[in-house]
Amino acid sequence: MNVRSPDIITVPLLDSYGEPGEPEPGHPPDSAALAHELERLDEELLRLIRRRTELARAVVSRRIAEGGTAYVHEQELAVARRFRVLGPSGPDLALLLLRQVR
Repeated sequence: MNVRSPDIITVPLLDSYGEPGEPEPGHPPDSAALAHELERLDEELLRLIRRRTELARAVVSRRIAEGGTAYVHEQELAVARRFRVLGPSGPDLALLLLRQVR
């Protein structure tokens, strides 16, 4: 059985100031550094999702106060379409985000 070793992936990491950093030449980032970057990105995603949910709830409240409907189907479909850039599961992710508001 011939097992091919995975290609080395160069991932731009962020330095302690949140600025793009470069691994030292000839020294790709180790798994701990990559895992740390994933954790940092997860925290940022969580912050953004919380903010998005907060803002969407405010929009729903305002619509209702103005005599409109809470949800506009066409706008929700537009959100799902925008998420297609993430691949086949992108619209599913969009629907999960929309569900956060309900």
